[in-house]
Amino acid sequence: MSLVAKAATGETREPVTEGVHIAICVALIDGGEQIVDYKDQRKLQEKIIITWEIPDDTYEYEGETHPKQISRIYTNSLGERATLRQHLEAWRGRSFTDKELAGFDLRNVLGKACQMQIIHQERNNRVYANIKTIMAVPKGMKVPEPSNELVAFDLDEEKALDKLETLPSWVQQYVRGSVTYEKMVGNEEFQELEEDDLPF
Repeated sequence: MSLVAKAATGETREPVTEGVHIAICVALIDGGEQIVDYKDQRKLQEKIIITWEIPDDTYEYEGETHPKQISRIYTNSLGERATLRQHLEAWRGRSFTDKELAGFDLRNVLGKACQMQIIHQERNNRVYANIKTIMAVPKGMKVPEPSNELVAFDLDEEKALDKLETLPSWVQQYVRGSVTYEKMVGNEEFQELEEDDLPF
């Protein structure tokens, strides 16, 4: 697993407001291989978390103003029907070449801006902001510099587990729930786990 893609939403304290916003990618997180239940089947899928900051939508914390953030968890795939591929192509304003589909380094979008349509959904008496669509930024539009430090977390990198401790708690929890993490920390139950070994 790595931050190279081949052929659940998390928010800050307040949800991003509905509408179209400029959004800047500030974090790429390797979520590892996760066990996913889909259509009565259980499978292993490589996951990636992408986080954007929203410069025009802010909140106050300890007397300072901060841009809100929104994250989306994607299956790390550039398959024809993959949401990640659809969003990246809309973001870049062009289709992937065959060469890019063979291995696209997601670090290319870190620090880059897009337009993002946000819609709200209510679940369990809470309002959640969800990414409806992603679009390229019109040519000539000025985009502010990101306020947050850019973060690229790759489980393949040396000392990845040390760096994990610096990430938001919900991200740490998600990564620690992966088969990749369990293998890294020496959990014997997961050492030889393959998709064919998953129950039902």
